[in-house]
Amino acid sequence: MNFLEKFNESLTSLEDSLYKDYEEVFPNIFVLGLPRSGTTLLTQVIYNNLDVSCTNNLIAKFWRTPLVGTRLAMEAFAGKAQKMSSYTSDHGQTESISDPHEFSWYWQRMMQIDDIEKYDIQLASGKIDWFRLRNELLGMSHIMEKPLVHKPLELIGYHLENFCQLFSKAIYISINRPLDQVALSLAQARLKKFNDLNIWWGSYPPSKDYEQIKTLSPEKQIAGQVYFLNRMYQRNLTWINPDSIVNIDFADLLKRPNDILTQIIEVAKKKGYTIRQLNEPQPFKSVKRDLSNDFGQKIIKELNSFYEQDSNNTSA
Repeated sequence: MNFLEKFNESLTSLEDSLYKDYEEVFPNIFVLGLPRSGTTLLTQVIYNNLDVSCTNNLIAKFWRTPLVGTRLAMEAFAGKAQKMSSYTSDHGQTESISDPHEFSWYWQRMMQIDDIEKYDIQLASGKIDWFRLRNELLGMSHIMEKPLVHKPLELIGYHLENFCQLFSKAIYISINRPLDQVALSLAQARLKKFNDLNIWWGSYPPSKDYEQIKTLSPEKQIAGQVYFLNRMYQRNLTWINPDSIVNIDFADLLKRPNDILTQIIEVAKKKGYTIRQLNEPQPFKSVKRDLSNDFGQKIIKELNSFYEQDSNNTSA
C-alpha cells in the first residue's frame, strides 16, 4: 500500500463525519465525448468562465475520501476556486493543483472497475452503491456551494440511464468531433506516449466490443475504438431528457466558446438554478489533423468499413 492509499485510509472516519443524505441543490455538470474530441478544453472553458467548481488535481488525491478532499480544497483556496491562467493540457492531464482532473481513480472505484478490458456493465450496475455515489457528488457540490463540472467520460456513459434517475438537476454536455479526426489524434497519442501504435491508449468501449478489436492491426483497432465508443454514446444519450443536454461540435467550441456557455446557463435556468458567467472566452486556434498520409488513409478506410458493415446489418 503506497502513501496516498494509506493517507486515504487514515481519513475514513473524517469522511464518514462529512457524509450524509444531501439534497440536490446545485446541478452537477457532466462532460461526455470520445477521447481526443475536445473534452478537456470544454471542461476548462466551463470551469474558467462560469461560477462553478470542479474535481481538481488536489481533490483527485482523495479518491477514497472525496468529501475530505473537497473540504481541504475549499480551505486551501480560501473559500473560492482559483481559476486557471491557461488552457494547456497534455492529453487530458492538466498542471496546476486547482486545474480540472478526470478523478479517474474515484470513478473506477465507484463504478466497480477492476479490469476495464473485462468490465461487465450490467453486472457492475447491480454492485454499484448508487445511493452513496449520489450523496458524495451532491456533498462535494454542497461543500463548494456551487455546481461541479465532471469529466469521467465513458465511465458515466456506460451508465447514463442510472445517472438520469439519480440527478434531476444534472446538465450533460456532449461534444462531437469528426470521427476521422478523433481516430488520427488517438493514433498520434499512442505514438507520443509509447512510440508504438500497437499499444492501446484512451477510453475502452464495452468489453464485448473490445474483444472484437483487441488483436487487430493498429488502424483497425483504433477505427473500432472510435466506432464502438461512438455507438455506445449514441445509444445511451437517448436516456437524457432533451432539456438536460447541450450538444456541441468541436469546431463551435473553438470558434464560439461563449455561445456554449450561454447554452449551459439557459439549461441551468430551466432547472431553477442561475449560473453566473465570470468571463467571456476568446476563440481558439483551429486544429485539424492531416489525414493525407498513408496511415491516415488506412484509418478512414477502416472507419468506413465499420459503418458500412453496420449499415448492411441494419438493412438485412
